Amino acid sequence: MKLEQFEQVLEVAKTGTFSQAARNLYMSQPNLSLSIKQLEEELGCSLFVRTSEGVVPTEDGKILMEHMFMIENKYQALKDYSQGKIPKRLSLRVAMGNLNRAVPLLIKITKKYYGSPIHFSFLTEDNIQIIIEKVATCQADFGIIGIMSPYIKNTQTLLHNHQIEYHQMSIHPIYAVVGPENDYYSVDHPITIEDLKTQTLATYGSATEDPYSAIFDATQKRLEIHGRVIVNNSYLLYQLVENSAVMGLISTNKDSFTQKEHWTKLRLIEIVDFPITTEVGWIKLRRIPLSDIAAELIEEMIPMF
Repeated sequence: MKLEQFEQVLEVAKTGTFSQAARNLYMSQPNLSLSIKQLEEELGCSLFVRTSEGVVPTEDGKILMEHMFMIENKYQALKDYSQGKIPKRLSLRVAMGNLNRAVPLLIKITKKYYGSPIHFSFLTEDNIQIIIEKVATCQADFGIIGIMSPYIKNTQTLLHNHQIEYHQMSIHPIYAVVGPENDYYSVDHPITIEDLKTQTLATYGSATEDPYSAIFDATQKRLEIHGRVIVNNSYLLYQLVENSAVMGLISTNKDSFTQKEHWTKLRLIEIVDFPITTEVGWIKLRRIPLSDIAAELIEEMIPMF
């Protein structure tokens, strides 16, 4: 499978004839037909069918051509960049599980460099595996990950195998978070796991999607509770807690959380005997140094995490 074969397929699809496509590509029709036939054999499907109106893509061909088109565009962009046709820009690519906490800093750094040619990418990913993959494949300059304490050793092994370095930022306990409708809203003292038995608890993350950040599944001591709600969006979690009697379980920087204007109706309550904690850190490929702009953002992020 060769890149020029993609170009040939797309040219045939555009012109509707092998003869015109061959002329446009400055090659003979027999050679074009042979090249596409070889590609079809490699792919295991036909790309074109002849009709009274000319050559048209098959259903398989249509699907594969979408991918070929994207690959060709990426390749052309790579050539243009290497030849100086695309101007260089300030680049910053960040991947993390939850961007909410970092939103003010992301806005700040975007405004700071707004007058410059920039290419910023702020990505919220579903789980830690995807964040690691983004960093390992240079799709992100760095990532922010949160790891439940039972999974720290496994995560460190995973990062080592991907040649990724890890820098701890903070360690946080698990807090209960409640809204005005919850019975514990007026409580001014820490609680215990025993106090959770009567509660319907909401948490972020599940074992099937991301065991590294699933509080229910990471807790070694089984939680005996009245009910549970699992969400994969932190905003939804806080909305549920604020507008119902549901109690949330979260890992957070207490000072940072209490400074958020959006959640002024919510209260954090310490759980004195909760058996796990969460460690937060940033990751990057060992062999690639941080850019100045990435280092600047990380330095400002550390107090928030």
